[in-house]
Amino acid sequence: MNGNSLLVNFLCFLSNANSNLKWIKLDLGFRIESPPLVKAMGLVDLIERNVPPHSRKGRKLDSVAGDLIDDQGNATIVLNQLEADLKFDEDGRLLRIPNEIIEFQKEIENGYLSNQLAKIRLFKEGNVAPIVSFYYAMGEEGPSLITVCGRVDVPPIPTKLKLELLEVDELQAHIDELELPFEFPYLQLAYELYEYSYEVASPKLSFLILMDGLEALFSPATTETSYSVSRNAAALLGTPEEESEQVFKNMMELYRKRSTLIYGQHEIKKKSKRVDVHDIVYLRSLLRRGIIGAHRLGLEKEKLLSLLNKSKL
Repeated sequence: MNGNSLLVNFLCFLSNANSNLKWIKLDLGFRIESPPLVKAMGLVDLIERNVPPHSRKGRKLDSVAGDLIDDQGNATIVLNQLEADLKFDEDGRLLRIPNEIIEFQKEIENGYLSNQLAKIRLFKEGNVAPIVSFYYAMGEEGPSLITVCGRVDVPPIPTKLKLELLEVDELQAHIDELELPFEFPYLQLAYELYEYSYEVASPKLSFLILMDGLEALFSPATTETSYSVSRNAAALLGTPEEESEQVFKNMMELYRKRSTLIYGQHEIKKKSKRVDVHDIVYLRSLLRRGIIGAHRLGLEKEKLLSLLNKSKL
């Protein structure tokens, strides 16, 4: 048995990403690259060359390739390196996963990196999420797999990030300035519901979760919910592109759909009453903008609602 402190490479595939993310700067040694998917998969084949075919994650990646590439056919991967004390038996087999990798997974991959990806999801629609991560060492015979994390599950109701090059600086500032978790409990609850809407497989459930998120932001405890939430959302989120009055009308229509889902889901006959992906994307946009808008105002919920009540639609 022997031990060696070796350089371990980290490679993580992101789903629903965009090659312009490669311009985003991360801390703690992380960098984002966007190689052609064929090149990235070729590296995975080398890393897993000594893994039994039925256990190779690369084979599963092939089945979700459409979720890994952008319009240019590029994958988006996250890279890093760390040092770890690797112990092998007499046949050269790794005895155990070193503590350095376990700590990196817990504190850095599932901590810092996960946090930065969450900030990207709060910037613009797109279920950017890690699919699988490889930890491997480079030897004389090439890369050698140490461990792999992730189940290669495609996120439910996938929507791709459409990040323009002109938006990169704005996203960078958003990542650098935003701190998670949020200070106020109502904002944190709305954010957690926003994130949860990406995780569920049912469009109807995602719809209801997002409606709950908007209520966490905009619903006072003493008035009729559908009107007050619709009005407060319109007051905060009205823009030149979508006037406050239109936001209000859209919200009231979404409340009618919600009522139909909860109280009469077997009576949904008209197409306009059915929940679809467009409803989910629109609701998520309202909730995302509402969370960021309320965060920038820096107000407790009661003060935020008081301010919005003074606004004229």
